[in-house]
Amino acid sequence: MRKYILLFLTATFVIDGVCGGGADGIIQISREEFDNLKATVRRLENVAENQVLLNQRLESDLDKQREVIKDLQDVISQQAEKIQRLEELPRQTKEVKSKTPTIEKRVVKSSSKIKRYADNTVAFFATLAQASLDHLGTHQNIVFEDVVTNFGNAYNNHQGVFVAPVSGLYLITTSVLSRQDREFWADVVVNGTVVVRLNGRGTDGRHGTGAQTMVVTLKKGEDVSIQNTHNDDAYWGQKYTSFGGFLIQEFEMDSSSIIG
Repeated sequence: MRKYILLFLTATFVIDGVCGGGADGIIQISREEFDNLKATVRRLENVAENQVLLNQRLESDLDKQREVIKDLQDVISQQAEKIQRLEELPRQTKEVKSKTPTIEKRVVKSSSKIKRYADNTVAFFATLAQASLDHLGTHQNIVFEDVVTNFGNAYNNHQGVFVAPVSGLYLITTSVLSRQDREFWADVVVNGTVVVRLNGRGTDGRHGTGAQTMVVTLKKGEDVSIQNTHNDDAYWGQKYTSFGGFLIQEFEMDSSSIIG
């Protein structure tokens, strides 16, 4: 490029010299102006190089500005999503509040049931404290007269009968000891119906034991007792013979519920 500029300028001055007249004029102009022309060309080249560098810097700055714009667009997009979520928040909060009363009512209702059930503690335990109980008749109750526990006052130690104060699921247990060399037969009876049976036989001067534990559903007012089933049986006391039970869970029962 530098060569072309020099040639162009030299040719221009030569033409001007020729047109101006004479070879001496041409030589004189070329010598005087040649160094100035070269200096001018160098300056122009420097200006061109500086312009190229400036353009490169501007292109680099432009690329950076494009990246900044892209980042700003991403930020704007994220902010728009946040704004959308914030706009939806009042509606969601309103929906939650509309459902909250129902949940609270259920919690209060459930808590009231738990409290009501917790207040109905039912448990009893009694033993046959006297030395022996002799000459019992058929279907006669074994009366456990020594009351150890009677929460709810549901056990009658005069008749040997437990009456369920509330409907629910109960655990009933009994352990009976015979007199020496005697055998007994007994039933656990719920409202007149035999649920389980007991038997014990003592031999060689010893006692025999029979025991049962059952889990049974009882309606309020139904009774449980231990009944002798054979005439003239005898039982050993001194707290070896016992009868007990407790309420596991209270619940409502209709008239069609089957006990046991």
